[in-house]
Amino acid sequence: MSYTDTPQGQNRGATIATVAVIHVALGYALISGFGATVMTEVGKTIKTTFIPKVETIKLDPLPPMEAEPSPAPKAAAPEPKLTLDRPSSIDTAVLDVPLEPSVFAGIGDIPLPPLPQPPAPKPAYEPKAAVPRGDPGAWVTTDDYPSRELRMGHEGLTRFRLDIGADGRVTGCTVTASSGYPGLDEAACKFVSRRARFDAATGADGAKTAGRYENGIRWQIPR
Repeated sequence: MSYTDTPQGQNRGATIATVAVIHVALGYALISGFGATVMTEVGKTIKTTFIPKVETIKLDPLPPMEAEPSPAPKAAAPEPKLTLDRPSSIDTAVLDVPLEPSVFAGIGDIPLPPLPQPPAPKPAYEPKAAVPRGDPGAWVTTDDYPSRELRMGHEGLTRFRLDIGADGRVTGCTVTASSGYPGLDEAACKFVSRRARFDAATGADGAKTAGRYENGIRWQIPR
């Protein structure tokens, strides 16, 4: 009996055929890229193993990243300016409306007493006016009556004011009220200025000073 006729030869031939089929299937799976089921013989048992398909995906290279442009610097905001709109003209109206007196008028107006004034300093000397020496009635007599005024019968009262110097003599005469006749007024100042003498006036310091004196002469024709 030949080798191939024996049972062992038959099993071996079947095993070889099975292995060939497996290799063919495995090669096809690797070529085609699909998953396949691989059966292997372990002893007398055929074990089935699933080989999943592995796909290879080719990715295109990413473009180079461009540098992000830096933001432009912001311009400084202009400072706000305050602008006032001035009106070209303003219309105003004043209403003449009388106001009623307030009920509180006069309330609270309390008069204040005057502030006390400091006393004036007392002078060292009492000022004195000029004093005539002798009788002023003797300065003019009936013999001094102007002849023209006497013939005309003119009478009247002449008032005068004398300026007295520090030596007591008359330095000036002024008619303050006329008698109505220039001749009588002129005679009054002429004789009084010639004959009147005074004790001079004194000031606050006690020294003699200029002063004044006033009086009058009544012109009357003797009867």
